[in-house]
Amino acid sequence: MGILVAFSETAYTIATANSTNQDQEDFDEDQDGSSQDEEDLDENQDGSSQDEEDLDENQDGSSQDEEDLDENQDGSSQDEEDLDENQDGSSQDEEDFDGDQDGSSQDQEDEEQVSSCDNQNGLNDGQVDFIQDQDQEEPCEDQIKSLPLLLGVPLSTLQYPGVNVINEALGVGKSIPGKYAFQFRLSDRVSYEAYGYSTSYSNRYRYRKGTGNPSKSAYVLVRNAGIYNDSWIDLRINILQVDMNNLDIYVPTTKSSAAEQANFLRIDSSSPIGSSSKVSMEFLKAGTNEKVNITGMWNFKRLNNYKSIDLKPDNFLTSLFVYDTTKINYMDNIDGTVNFVGTVIGEKKDTNMTILFEDIDEFPITINSEKGLGYLKYERDPISKIELPAPDIIGEVTIDDSRELRYHIYQTIPAQSMAAFNPRLVIIESEVNPHFTIKSVDIKGLNGENYNSFFTVSQTGNKISLVANNPVAPDFQDKVFDIKILGSLKTNSDYLKLYKNGYLEVPVSARVFSDTSAIGLLSEPTNARVLYKGKPTGYPVPQTVRKGTDLTKMDISKFISNLSVDTNAAVDLPIRVVGLENIPNTAIIGDYMVTVVIETAQKVQARIQVPIYVRNEESLKLIDIPKIISFSTIKVPNKRKYYNRTFMEGSVAVVDTRTNKNKWYVYVKVLTPLTSPNNKELTGTLVYTHSNGRSVRLNSSLYEVLSETALDDKPVKMDWKANEGIRLYLEPGPNIEKNQKYQGELEWTLTDAPI
Repeated sequence: MGILVAFSETAYTIATANSTNQDQEDFDEDQDGSSQDEEDLDENQDGSSQDEEDLDENQDGSSQDEEDLDENQDGSSQDEEDLDENQDGSSQDEEDFDGDQDGSSQDQEDEEQVSSCDNQNGLNDGQVDFIQDQDQEEPCEDQIKSLPLLLGVPLSTLQYPGVNVINEALGVGKSIPGKYAFQFRLSDRVSYEAYGYSTSYSNRYRYRKGTGNPSKSAYVLVRNAGIYNDSWIDLRINILQVDMNNLDIYVPTTKSSAAEQANFLRIDSSSPIGSSSKVSMEFLKAGTNEKVNITGMWNFKRLNNYKSIDLKPDNFLTSLFVYDTTKINYMDNIDGTVNFVGTVIGEKKDTNMTILFEDIDEFPITINSEKGLGYLKYERDPISKIELPAPDIIGEVTIDDSRELRYHIYQTIPAQSMAAFNPRLVIIESEVNPHFTIKSVDIKGLNGENYNSFFTVSQTGNKISLVANNPVAPDFQDKVFDIKILGSLKTNSDYLKLYKNGYLEVPVSARVFSDTSAIGLLSEPTNARVLYKGKPTGYPVPQTVRKGTDLTKMDISKFISNLSVDTNAAVDLPIRVVGLENIPNTAIIGDYMVTVVIETAQKVQARIQVPIYVRNEESLKLIDIPKIISFSTIKVPNKRKYYNRTFMEGSVAVVDTRTNKNKWYVYVKVLTPLTSPNNKELTGTLVYTHSNGRSVRLNSSLYEVLSETALDDKPVKMDWKANEGIRLYLEPGPNIEKNQKYQGELEWTLTDAPI
């Protein structure tokens, strides 16, 4: 049986002790009003016998199966329909049940308005005090409106210092700079992790009274909630204090219904009235506990009179945007925070506001219960025009052996409040590092949608240009374009200048041009990293072996000399000879090649061809000589001068397989002097320089350059330094002509006795 409170002559159901004539129960989730003593109704169960669901503020709620009453409406049996502040909800032609209207059925327009808080202990005969048997009082509207007066004087946010007022009808007002355009977005990359909660549901985590913890051990972690500068951002919602009966954090995914997706970052508050909960939004580099300072915006939706919030000023609230129709008040609290509270019910634009914050890593919010159950939504739709932001760049770390450059340009196109604010020109440019060639450009959405048709892509050299085909189109708005660029390493470039600690650190950037930014907005500098394992090199050492020798049983480390790696990095050392491939059949006398495999400490291999000479008898042989010796373009000298070689193919190498290894000798002589096509000879110009620096002019007589007694059958090789061995000596003379090439020939002789 309903308990009624009379206002004038009109009956209005305020609350029930057990149930109303329509079996409607108290919608406040923690006030017991059902006949079954249900204490924890789910957010979609209102306790009604008519299955009233999802107490949304704008749905029509008839007396039979009211499905969408506002959060704490009482569900009267008098066909009250959505008691919004300006909507008729009375069966007695009650037109204005707003805060200070008394709802009389006699159309009393000019009579003194009666406060619902007045005379609660002096009711007329037959009336019952409706709060006397309730465990928790549900203050009337006048009491709620008086709550902020305890700490200060509430003023309209239209009077907030420096407030930016936007015309709701026309969208006219100050725009939001692109530097504040950062927002969180629900995408396929989002996942959740929660700690310290009391109960988990399919779509939210519930924290009951007393579960909050200032040490941040109670929280909901929203992984990959946004992109800022050069990294994905995790949002950790820390539950610092819960004085309410319940605080719910919603966790929808992209696989949820559209209605559930709209609950991304939604927070529900509850009774008792006057209680509060403190949370902080902490910004972390994805996958780490590293805090990230962010400049951005936070759009509050549905800030009506069921709840209020306390925010810090300064960097946490650098600018405030509201509509000229706003129904949100503010006042200064004694703790230095600012309280914002709605003065109407419902979810209209006049309950929305946008704040900008500057360079913070944590955003604290206190949520206060003003009328019991209520919820606060996160909103991406803007109050004002949002200018185009600079691109965000994330460079990938390539850890395979492809040496491929990979980076992403994330270009946000903000949602706009009016189509007139949509950009008319969007051009994105990025220049790929010159040590790489462009391999591919692919454009997707955050959920993998193919967006290549939105842009025309062109390439000039290493510069990529993406021109939006129709940037004013509605389907171009409120998107983040993920532009993935791949590049291949140019092996003939000086890319090692990028090498650092095992990686090529490749600078990547992008710039966006628009109709409002002709000079373009440049991304923050960052790098992509390409794993680079050093490449080993070495010089082949020819091997002379007897017929039938098993090469695999030889010391193959002697097959290669001068082992090195291009990085000269400790991580790539040591370098070893690890095996032979393409081993020849040494049972047959002849000259062969064997492939020698060398390997770095990081398992990078290189293959070098080494000559193998298979012999049947004992011999003393000159197995290699300098086949070509070159001196590059030389200026006509004006004085005597020595010149070093600029190129040499081959070297002097001797193999002695004799049983009795006597001393042997190597000689050289000029067979043909250097001669031009005009038969101009340069005699006495070829010299041999010893390791002690002494130089001797060569002529047609044999000149000893090496004598040695071999210790084994392995080749003995002459390794000259740059200023040793065969060199050139010139002095001014008539036979030196400009723009002429001179060629000559040397002869090398090996003997087992001196000549």
